[in-house]
This record gives sequence, C-alpha cells and structure tokens, in this order.
Amino acid sequence: MKENKKLQEQEQEIIDLRRAYLNIVEDLERKNMELESGQRIYLSLMEDMERKNQELVEKKAYVENILGSIMEMLFVLQADGTIEVVNAAVLTLLEYREEEIVGKKIDFILSGAQYIKTFLNIGFGSINHLEITFISKTGTKIHALCSYLIMQLEKNKMQGILCARDISDRKKIEDEIKENLKEATINLFQAEKMSALGELTAGIAHEIKQPLNVIRMIAQSLEMDIKKNRLKEDELKSGLIDVKKQIDRMSEIIEHMRIFTRRAGTFMEKKDINEVVQTTCKFFYQQLKAHDIELSSQLGSNLPAVLLDPVQIEQVIINLINNAKDAFETANMKGEEAKIEIKTYLIEEKESPLEGKLVVLEVIDNAGGIPEEVARKIFDPFFTTKAPGKGTGLGLSISKKIIENHRGTITLKTKLQEGSCFTISLPICL
Repeated sequence: MKENKKLQEQEQEIIDLRRAYLNIVEDLERKNMELESGQRIYLSLMEDMERKNQELVEKKAYVENILGSIMEMLFVLQADGTIEVVNAAVLTLLEYREEEIVGKKIDFILSGAQYIKTFLNIGFGSINHLEITFISKTGTKIHALCSYLIMQLEKNKMQGILCARDISDRKKIEDEIKENLKEATINLFQAEKMSALGELTAGIAHEIKQPLNVIRMIAQSLEMDIKKNRLKEDELKSGLIDVKKQIDRMSEIIEHMRIFTRRAGTFMEKKDINEVVQTTCKFFYQQLKAHDIELSSQLGSNLPAVLLDPVQIEQVIINLINNAKDAFETANMKGEEAKIEIKTYLIEEKESPLEGKLVVLEVIDNAGGIPEEVARKIFDPFFTTKAPGKGTGLGLSISKKIIENHRGTITLKTKLQEGSCFTISLPICL
C-alpha cells in the first residue's frame, strides 16, 4: 500500500512538473512573441525616426536655401536684441562672418537699435516701413526699409524677425531730388520776390525822387547865393547837412532794395512787425493813390517782438497789397472809396493750433469779396483768377509757405459785395 501511495505521489509530481514545464514553455513563447512584436515596433520607430530626421534635414536645407535666396537682410532676434540667426544677405551687405555677428546685440550694427529693443518688449504685433541705417564692418552706411514680426515661442519667450531691404540707391536719388527741389524752391521764392519788387517800382522811384528834388532845391539855392555873392558859411554848412540827410535817405532805400533782391534763404531776427509794415507801406502810398486807392494803417502799440525774416514778411505784405489792388480793377465800387487797411494787434489764443500770445497782421480791402469756390483754392499753387501773363498763381501759395516756416498761420475771410481780410498770426518771442 505504501509503495502504491508513493508511486502515486511520484506520478503526481511528474504531472505537476510537466504542467509547470508547459507553463514555462507557453510563457517563453508568449515573451518571445512580445519580444518579436517589440522588435517590430522598435524597428518601425527607428524607421519613423530616420524618416522624420531626413525630413528635418530636407526642411532645414529647404529653409536655408530660401533664406539664402532672399535679397533682403533677415535677422532672428531674441527679446533683448541678441541676434540668433542671419541669412546670407546680411553677411554680404554688412561684410561680417556669421560667427562675428550671431550671439551679439544688434546695437553694434544698427543705428537706432533702441527702436527694435523697445518694440520686441511690447508683445505681439508687427511694424512696417521704418527706415533705419545699418553700419557695415568697413563703416559703410546702408539705408534700409525695415519691418518686424513678433512671435511668442513659449509662455515667457518672445522672438522677433527683422527684415531689412537695402534702399541706399533709392535714398541717394531721393536726397538728390530733395536737394534739387530745395534749390528750385529757393529759385521760385526769389523769382516771386523779384516779381513783388517789380510791383514796387513806382513806389521806389517816388521815394528816390523826393530826396533828389530836395537836393536839387538846395543846390539851386546855394548856386543863386553864390551868384549874388551872398553865400554865408552857416548857410553852406546847413545846406550840406541837408544834402547829406537826403543822400542817406536814398542810400537806405537802395540798400533795402539790394537786400530784398539779392538775399536768398531765411535769416530770422527778433523784430517789431510794425517796422516791416511801415517800410513796406511807404513804397505803396503814391502808387495806390495814382489808382485812387487809399492805403492806411492801424498799428498796435508796444507789440512784443516776433522772430521773423523781414524780407520774407515784406514779400508777403507786398503780395497781399498787390492782390487787393488788382481786385479793385474788376470791383464795382458804386461810388465808394477804394480802401486797403493794414492792422496789427496782440491776442492770446488758448484753443487754436497756435497757443499763447500771437501778433496778428491783417490786410483788409473793400474790393467786393471773393466767391466761395475761388476762396477754397486761393492758397493752391498755380491757382489764379488773373488774366494770362499777369499772374503766376504762386504768390499766395509761397506766402502761405513763408508764414508756415515762421510757425504761423495765414487765413482768409471774405464776404461778397463787401471785401476780404487776410489774417496772419505769428507767435511772439518768449
């Protein structure tokens, strides 16, 4: 019995061992299958990684080719202005090697780099058409038209892309055009000034004729005294003093005309505007009287000085007086006396574009006013209502430019059947 029981136990152990063996074999087979599956997954992942890596290499080469073909300079910047990436155009135009420029702040190559650093710190957005000057390694200035694009890569990391197009040639042409335009403007101002002087011819002749007549009378009186042998030394001295005064008067007129005709450009000085008005008006009194036009002035007393160019302001006043004179030629006065009045006074503006104390000059006429459609265009260049050959249409346009250059304004108020008033406002000297 004992032997049978022992035999049964041994058989059971064999069965258990066999079952355990089969379990191990199954487990090994399962592990092997899992390993084979893992190997397949691994190989698939490796193939995918290799494919993606190749795609990255190709995309990098593609981007580099694009960057290399872009004619504009391209910078990738950190938020503090540090250069991360540049394209070939940067290296070519600025004459640097890549290692000399990448990793450095953009300040050292860009005049006005503060604009970029400020912009990079403001957040998302872009800015276009900003002109900045680059400095190459050899010191050459390169004018560029720039644009920026700001991106957020991570939560607190900003990156900017700066694109700059070389416009040095265009800038050179623009500067030449500006210089030519400046010269043409000076010539135009001078031509208009000479035109204004032509209108003064009669007044100048009268102003010079008066002292000449006085000198003639003194000379005739002295000549008569000499003939009658009654010339006294005191009378001779007095006569010579009077002659000298008249010569000085003519010299002042001639000097004034010399300055008026020859001087170009702007020469500002502190001056009482009443002096300019009085100097201008004295050349017009007789000329306007010959046309039955009364010229009068009502000048404010103790006006503060204005920073002005006397010749240019005189040119403006001459133009306004001449325009008023011409307006009377077609005006229906209905028996009313033709009048031109010049006023000066002081005001204080608080709400207009010119704040503070202003000296105001008004040229007023009663020549019947100007139609609204004409008044709207009155300051436009080459606009004129005068007959061909009588006006260039530049007088009021140039006058407006002169007043604006004096930081002032010129405006027109007009009323049909009555007259017009041109008002010039100039800031006082502080």
